[in-house]
Amino acid sequence: MTASVILLLLVALAQSASSPRIPKFDLASIKPCNENLPPGARGGGGPGSMSPGRLNLNCQVVIGLIQAAYVMFPEGVRASPGTVLTTPIEGGPEWIRSERYTIDAKTSEPVGFEMLQGPMLQRLLEDRFKLKIRRDTREVRLYTLNVAKGGPRLPAFVEGSCVAPVMKFPPAPQPPLEPGQRRCALLGTMKGPNHVIDAEGITVQEFTDVYLSGSPLATLNSIVLNKTGLTGKYTFHLEYAAGPDDPVRRMAAGRGETLGESTAPEILTALQDQLGLRLEATKGPGPFLVIDHIERPAPDDPTFAKATVGKPTRPPARATGPGGIR
Repeated sequence: MTASVILLLLVALAQSASSPRIPKFDLASIKPCNENLPPGARGGGGPGSMSPGRLNLNCQVVIGLIQAAYVMFPEGVRASPGTVLTTPIEGGPEWIRSERYTIDAKTSEPVGFEMLQGPMLQRLLEDRFKLKIRRDTREVRLYTLNVAKGGPRLPAFVEGSCVAPVMKFPPAPQPPLEPGQRRCALLGTMKGPNHVIDAEGITVQEFTDVYLSGSPLATLNSIVLNKTGLTGKYTFHLEYAAGPDDPVRRMAAGRGETLGESTAPEILTALQDQLGLRLEATKGPGPFLVIDHIERPAPDDPTFAKATVGKPTRPPARATGPGGIR
């Protein structure tokens, strides 16, 4: 065996070791949704059902399917909220943002939800919609989160003082508490015209991902990078003003309600005064997804209908659509 052949074998082995096999759906039905819903209407993307090896998504816009497959679960693991909210998807025809499809797909392998709706859905979109998509990076406006002068004002979390919520998708009932136990707070609520965040037992990185980076409630509309260097778990309490573009304020206005004038400081001031953390505006690389090509799917192979007729499944869980999209 020559040295060049040995080298090629080593490269192939390395690639196979670093690229785990992605299961493929054995059968998949993709049909236009008959619900007459306007673009962006609520109520589309209604309940779907999932079980090991089966994915059913009802009346989803194609852009939502792409976001689920390539942003929410790109590697078969749920991405952080900050990543999901700060990764725009560009390109593609207008119909991917208005036309809805119902997907019913199954595999004989007992794979989990994240794999079904991530890498396996990617393969299905590339096969049936002829999707060609690429990742890009550009310079964007963003913020860095730093420790303010005087140091952080974050009470250290006391382990065992509360029980952390078990975060699952699809949502599942929380395990029962033992007598005397309580669930850790992990809330973002309104107090009159002000936003209030109460979170126990999370890190600054988790606080950044969930409550700041890309969050519409923070009204920063930007990536936020944690540069504090703080690694422990803390208890967070933050009260700040709802900005003029705040979605809660807009929804209240749509109902003919008014929240009144905020009595708390805007979020940059609140972070510094209440938590000892400082946001600094800067520029840096931001992720994008670019759709180069996509087609409407061809009609189903009749094999699927024959294989599934008379074999209804009882959905063990309910979900709102790909990655929770409505």
